[in-house]
This record gives sequence, structure tokens and C-alpha cells, in this order.
Amino acid sequence: MVAYNDIRNAFKTIITENYNGIPIYDESIQQGFKAPAFFMQLIPINGERENKNSKSRLMMMDVQYFPKDNSTDDAFDVVDGLENLFRDSIDVNGRSLKLEYTQYQTEYDGTGIVLHFNIFINYFELIREEPTGETASEVIVKGV
Repeated sequence: MVAYNDIRNAFKTIITENYNGIPIYDESIQQGFKAPAFFMQLIPINGERENKNSKSRLMMMDVQYFPKDNSTDDAFDVVDGLENLFRDSIDVNGRSLKLEYTQYQTEYDGTGIVLHFNIFINYFELIREEPTGETASEVIVKGV
């Protein structure tokens, strides 16, 4: 099973490796942080049982970027970079999860420009465990 924290950590690792030196905040933005900075939040959207053995999971990774000096040029450079990093799939603990699509917008939040870069993830998860007991090496049928 792929845990939500594993997915969030995989995104965080990729962003850290490619935007070295820019702080990444999880879950809550600290008052008084300095731009440039990232804020990341994983938002589960849907978990639907497909059959007795699997369920589909849909979630969104909301990556917010606060550009230095409220620069829209800087924000759009980050859009280009994130689109290149998160094209098709992301590796999470040796499993490749499909990235459905991305969407983004910039907005003014009252203090400055914020880029919202949303990545939608959709994958299937096995929910039925394989039996762990021993299997019979031979079957004896009486009366045959």
C-alpha cells in the first residue's frame, strides 16, 4: 500500500532536489516566512472500491509558490519547471503513480503573488491481501 505521507514525501524530495535552498513548508505556513518559498499540501479527493480486490484513489498535490519580490516572471519560470518535473508519473517507494493532469493559477492574496500548481494523481491500490498460510502440496480425494 502506498501511504499518503510517502506520496507527499516523494513530491517534496523532487522539489527539494530541483529548487535547492528554497524552503518547503508542509501543512501550515509559518507567519513571517521569507519568499521565495514553497508550501505543499496533499488533498485526498476520492477513494472508490472498484471490485473486491482493488480501489482507485484520486488526490491532488497543491504546490504553492511564493516568488521573491512578487515577481510573476519568477512564478511562471516555476510553472515551466514544475511542468517538466511532473509530466507523466512519480516514483513512490518503487511504484510508479500516474499523474493525470496539472493546472495552475497565480493570484494576489493580499500580501503578494501566490502560484497554485495542482497535480492530480490517480492510481489503483490492492485491498485484498494474499493468504499467508501454507499451500497443500497434494490433495487426497476419498472414493476415487
